[in-house]
Amino acid sequence: MKLIESEMKEAALRMDDALFVEYWGESVPPEKRIKRWLEKADELATEWVPSKSLFLE
Repeated sequence: MKLIESEMKEAALRMDDALFVEYWGESVPPEKRIKRWLEKADELATEWVPSKSLFLE
């Protein structure tokens, strides 16, 4: 995932909000999507915590 961070950022900014509403059950502003994704991923993490190694800059 670290290798595709820049592509993930671009996609988060361009994707239609309806996708986030459908899959996450909430509307998320484009500039906050990566942060919200990390929060959701961290909640599900059992060993590896995504926010400790992804999107750190």
